Amino acid sequence: MVRLTFKHGSLKSIDKFYNGACLIQRNMKRALERKILVIKVIGEVLFLFGLLAWVNGVLIQFTYPMVLSVTVSYLLLWMRIDNFTILSFLVSALGFFMWRLSAGLIKFEKDQASDKSPIASNV
Repeated sequence: MVRLTFKHGSLKSIDKFYNGACLIQRNMKRALERKILVIKVIGEVLFLFGLLAWVNGVLIQFTYPMVLSVTVSYLLLWMRIDNFTILSFLVSALGFFMWRLSAGLIKFEKDQASDKSPIASNV
């Protein structure tokens, strides 16, 4: 790094500002990585349990088709088994989308980190 001297000395204040900016950028990157991790975990959970509930509903429809109009629980009188199966499939699809989106964001972050720009190399 080239040191420029002025009337008042070296550029220590600019170095402090640059190091502070790098610290802020590093903290923002960590916060973004945590958010991506949370999205990934929530997506995996929604995908897994939505798929299991969907398989459960499909198996009930194949084995006992006469109970499709029965409610899932007495607490949810409006939710029938066939509606629950459809909703579970939609939740599973949403969870899979979130899971794949987070994987794409992680790959994008790694590609951005491998960029050889001067700011990315100092972070």
